[in-house]
Amino acid sequence: MGYIGGQLTQITFNHPTLGTGTFAPKSSDDSTINLGGIRSDSGVTDIAGDGTAIRKMNLHRWMVDTTVAFDSTAMAKSGLSILSALAADAKEAVWKFTHISGSVYSGSGFPVDVVDGNLGTATIKIKFEGSNSLQEII
Repeated sequence: MGYIGGQLTQITFNHPTLGTGTFAPKSSDDSTINLGGIRSDSGVTDIAGDGTAIRKMNLHRWMVDTTVAFDSTAMAKSGLSILSALAADAKEAVWKFTHISGSVYSGSGFPVDVVDGNLGTATIKIKFEGSNSLQEII
């Protein structure tokens, strides 16, 4: 079996006070995923005098960067307003990201950076980040 690439097909959230919702990722747009967790920093000079490597390890949060569709006539329900509310709320939502292959990734997190809706293309370029690691659950 070959490698399976392709788009995200669905993004869902469950927030303790803002409720639940679903977003439709835009077909054939690139999405980037980083599971987060422990990473080792790179540094050619991170070495002791005896030649032993100094390994600097840090935690990094997970990240998904994608584009979702939205309806400008129903902004509160389809994206722009709820994404802005989720970004502004101190509590994290539980997110699930479904890939066309059937894989599902889940983690607690929030939208980050600017949440802008493009009225011409009916899309929102959005980035999510969160606590701990993004887990593949299916």
